[in-house]
Amino acid sequence: VFFFILRRQDIARLKYGTILLSAGFLGNVLDRVRHGRVTNTFFLKFTENATATFNFADLLCVAGSILVILSLALDSSRI
Repeated sequence: VFFFILRRQDIARLKYGTILLSAGFLGNVLDRVRHGRVTNTFFLKFTENATATFNFADLLCVAGSILVILSLALDSSRI
């Protein structure tokens, strides 16, 4: 529905952000359905007690969210 509404709008930042956000969401859902859990593949250790674990789908969700928020802030008059 969202893409149908925006199909005539030329707001690439919003379209690509929504696509990335949807792809990340579906990636995490498919992991949950197929494996019963979401497998984190990237591990970062910042300090002794501070670590971060995430997967590629999480990266897509974050990148998509940033693009959507930027588009809402910068392109609000056209939306």
